[in-house]
Amino acid sequence: MPLIRNFGRNVRFTPKRSYEPRTDEDVLRILRDHRGGRIRCIGALHSWSRIVEAHDVIVDLRHFDSVGVVTKGMDPGHEGAQVRLGGGCTIQRALDILAAEGLTLPTIGAITAQTVAGAISTGTHGSGSQSLSHFVEEVRLAGYDPDSGEPAILRLRGRDELLAARCALGGLGVILDVVLRARGVYRIEEEFAKVESAEAAMAGRKEWPLQQFFLMPWKWRYYVYRRKPTDELPRRASALWRRLVLFIFIDVAQHALLKGFVLPLAWALGDWVCRLFLRATPIGGYRRIDDSRHVLTLRHDLFRHVEMEVFVPEGRLPEAMNSVRALIEFAAGQRAAFPDEDKQLEATYPVLRRTWTHHYPVSFRYVLPEETLISMASKRCEKDQEAWVAISFFSYRRPDNAAFARFAAVVAAHLVGKYGARLHWGKFFPRDFSGAANAYGDNFRRFEAVRSRYDRAGVFWIENL
Repeated sequence: MPLIRNFGRNVRFTPKRSYEPRTDEDVLRILRDHRGGRIRCIGALHSWSRIVEAHDVIVDLRHFDSVGVVTKGMDPGHEGAQVRLGGGCTIQRALDILAAEGLTLPTIGAITAQTVAGAISTGTHGSGSQSLSHFVEEVRLAGYDPDSGEPAILRLRGRDELLAARCALGGLGVILDVVLRARGVYRIEEEFAKVESAEAAMAGRKEWPLQQFFLMPWKWRYYVYRRKPTDELPRRASALWRRLVLFIFIDVAQHALLKGFVLPLAWALGDWVCRLFLRATPIGGYRRIDDSRHVLTLRHDLFRHVEMEVFVPEGRLPEAMNSVRALIEFAAGQRAAFPDEDKQLEATYPVLRRTWTHHYPVSFRYVLPEETLISMASKRCEKDQEAWVAISFFSYRRPDNAAFARFAAVVAAHLVGKYGARLHWGKFFPRDFSGAANAYGDNFRRFEAVRSRYDRAGVFWIENL
């Protein structure tokens, strides 16, 4: 069998068997033939954790890419609209086809290359809303009947079954298609601005509910994408021009310069080159109005990288932001000691100092509490209304970089231990699975009860992360 590699090239494996089924019966046949083995599904392979890795059987869902409208809703805003999407359908394909019907997805992440099954299985999210998992109304999968144990097509719509299936890490079966809530296409007003403090970066979320922001290391300034839905019509020429400029300078030129010039030069001369690059990067403000698909997405998939994302409760964010800066400075040797409240960190992780210079902005996105069991923003109790903030750390160095792995492990351990953070299941995952599961408390026990009923033999469960 050929070697399978993920997008970031940090995960590589060779399964014993690989299949590309075209029909439900094809999938059921695979389940019958391999009921004593391990089966994992792959889509776009746009994950940095080992969640896709399987050395037994791989099922590629690329042919399950249907897009259909269940209902368009009852008013001009398409309230109550629902769509049925194949598990192997990419987010981009879904957006393009639904747009012709005047519909779109209720939330989208920055990257649209992922498949629907992969996106909901790992809690893919944007900013200012819940993740895509939260909006799933039904999951149709091929699995083992909990009563007979035989391969069967199952529809999960019941309370705990649906909450588990909305983000199941591939552990319940092969997702054939899902019914998702949809909404009418809409436009977004976006303002991009520089602010001088963390407080200023966090302010304004009520007025700009879809906002996200990032911290530029070594400048130590914050830049905010202020975003909100609008009824104002864009000027088409202006919108197209802004799309082109942002694509050329943000999606392409910035990353090409970093990967093709800055990082090789830093390897030869020292990491001070990275610090100089981020300090010198010119960043200007702008305002635009455009279709949500074009405002909320980026083309990070054009340049290979590794990303770790850690979810922190919104109420702990100011403290966590201070810790993030301290960790970055300490890792680069730019900080000799930690603030008093972080003395324990200094004593626990001396191995980190002078081992890693962070060379990319740190991103912050708001994710609202979700009706799921183990997606990263799942509610901690029925009355929980606190949002989570996803903090992303990117590396554009080679994918097997041991220094980034060490840095990520320390950051994850600190944010989890001190702020009750949760790690994104589909991103770089420098912690053991059992420790990560503890962050979900009773929710994980409820999930395990559903999983053990639908997959008693552990055919679909994860070998490692």
